[in-house]
Amino acid sequence: MKKIVCWGGDGRMRMLAQLLQESGREAVYISGETQADMDGIGDVIFPVPTLDAGQRCLTGSQGQVTEAQLLSQLPEGARVTAYLSEERKRIWERERPDVQLRLMSEDEAFLDENGRISAEGAMVLASGRGRCLFNKRCLVLGYGHMGRALCEILEGVGAVVSVAGRSGGSLQKAFYAGLDAWDFEGWHHVLPEVDWVFNTIPSPVLGAEELAMLKCSCRLMELASAPYGIDKAQAEALGLDYRMEASIPGRMYPMSAAEAMLSSWLRLISERKEGYDES
Repeated sequence: MKKIVCWGGDGRMRMLAQLLQESGREAVYISGETQADMDGIGDVIFPVPTLDAGQRCLTGSQGQVTEAQLLSQLPEGARVTAYLSEERKRIWERERPDVQLRLMSEDEAFLDENGRISAEGAMVLASGRGRCLFNKRCLVLGYGHMGRALCEILEGVGAVVSVAGRSGGSLQKAFYAGLDAWDFEGWHHVLPEVDWVFNTIPSPVLGAEELAMLKCSCRLMELASAPYGIDKAQAEALGLDYRMEASIPGRMYPMSAAEAMLSSWLRLISERKEGYDES
């Protein structure tokens, strides 16, 4: 059986290698700081997300390597599992057409599970800050996998939930779920009323104009990846209670996150095996 490499990232990658070993597979974790010996490697699994906004990958000691360095290290014909945007997927397929690319970022079951892990962690962090969420007005920015899970948990503890996002299918789902849902052209009247803002959108949406509309006691939690949705500098300049809480699965629940990654990997490799020899 060919060896599986879990490359770089945070604690969940080490635990993923452990889970693979416990399942009877030959798996190793490598930090990614130095050029690794890739002889006999059949699978490479990269972190979630694989690249940051600058197209760099996080190594095990929190250093970074470039996308080009990653691609140059891949063994010929390897089966590669990663978490990439559609744009980076096209680049990887163009630069390394020999590898068999599988994307956790396209696995809906994984996205849902990972989103629920993040949402649970966000609630633990929020409820541990001196005030309960019952009867508080909470605004969730984005209604993707994490946003939906957040809304469900918040409603479950008795919060009054509103959702804001871009017009489209996900926002319609929020509306049909009975939520107070607004697009970014009609949401400003909500801002002065909210006690909490939870952002799940990885692009700027809450800037100086919107932050100035919030009451001074409002609390902000950034849950998205770079380039983030909340203007941190402006929030702090206004004296608002702002917390950066991205990467919750790896920080708070690395074993659960690793289990979700393992399930996703097993689904992805079972979908298509042609041209790959595991022996």
